[in-house]
Amino acid sequence: MRSKEKILVSAACLKWARNRARLSTLDLATKIGVLEDTVRKWEDTGEVSFSQINKIADFTHVALGYLFLPEPPVEKLPIADFRTIGSLGVNEATPELLDTLNNVLSRQDWYREYARLNEAPELDFIGSLTIDTDIREAAEKIRLVIDWDIDTREHAKNWKDALKKQIELVEEAGILVMGNAIVENDTHRKLDIADFRGFALPDRLAPIIFINHQDSSSARMFTLAHELVHIWVGISAVSNLENTLTGENHIEKFCNHVAAELLVPLDELLNNLNSFTRSDLNDIGVILDKMKKVFKVSNLVILRRLLDASFLSRDEFNLEYSKLNAVTMQRRKSSGGNFHNTLRSRLGKRFSYAVTTSTMEGTTVYTDAFRLLGVNNAETVRRFAETVKGASF
Repeated sequence: MRSKEKILVSAACLKWARNRARLSTLDLATKIGVLEDTVRKWEDTGEVSFSQINKIADFTHVALGYLFLPEPPVEKLPIADFRTIGSLGVNEATPELLDTLNNVLSRQDWYREYARLNEAPELDFIGSLTIDTDIREAAEKIRLVIDWDIDTREHAKNWKDALKKQIELVEEAGILVMGNAIVENDTHRKLDIADFRGFALPDRLAPIIFINHQDSSSARMFTLAHELVHIWVGISAVSNLENTLTGENHIEKFCNHVAAELLVPLDELLNNLNSFTRSDLNDIGVILDKMKKVFKVSNLVILRRLLDASFLSRDEFNLEYSKLNAVTMQRRKSSGGNFHNTLRSRLGKRFSYAVTTSTMEGTTVYTDAFRLLGVNNAETVRRFAETVKGASF
């Protein structure tokens, strides 16, 4: 009987929860299995049943307690928010971004303590750059720690392999690289690349880069480089497509330029252009096609570098950018794959090795391992440990 009893909650919080989840009244009604007018009545009166309030919390991905507050809470990202749409900042974070960020922060806390217990040295390059550093000098300082070899990328068997090798080099330097296309294992909660592309969490013992796996491999390559510069500058941030390529925020602008120089050094770009025939130089499509195969980055990044090299005027760049951006914003389709390989890709080799090794040694209890790895039984942890035990850093 209790489930049918009516309770009174904040009508404003009910509406806030639905809007936060980006659901219309019809969307929420369909998910719960009621009429749309019923949802509207809830948001008008605040009167719902116990069973209904639990369903609302589940489908809007909010803590149940939030719905009993007198006013909607003000949620802020715990790190700098450099996302924009056009020239305007993004005022609200989606539940998917918030939950993903909080999960990664929890993993960072664990790994920091793990590093301390294992007497890992602090990484002195964290925060070693300022946004006043010369762009080429900044890129070179990063290359002294992480090899961004163009030949390796050019001769990789495919774009995915090029990205994989680059991530391995970043992790070898002591930086954790994680990513996902969904929130944990919930296939109904995709991470929208229009919302965010990635984020960086600098730390001298546990720096983390997170990449949205809804993106293509070529786009993820730029996100990796962009967030890597944030690690070197020592400023946590979440970024999206708009300011990844065209933003005016001074920090993002610096990270954009250094990332572009890392991936497509201006001298290398000009050398490649000099090898083109006159007819090739008159066809932007041919240039983009050839350059992206060499540098293993997206057309948008090559386009930006052509602007930096004064090969394109600002008007020409804007025209081509508007064409390409619409195509780039289309989400990729997940290809599935082996569970253990997918899990290792989401968490990174360094973190996966740390958690499984610590668990097998008895330092980390299995219940903590379940939470950290996003699995729910000991056998899965043991099998996953077998797949990563050969890793070395």
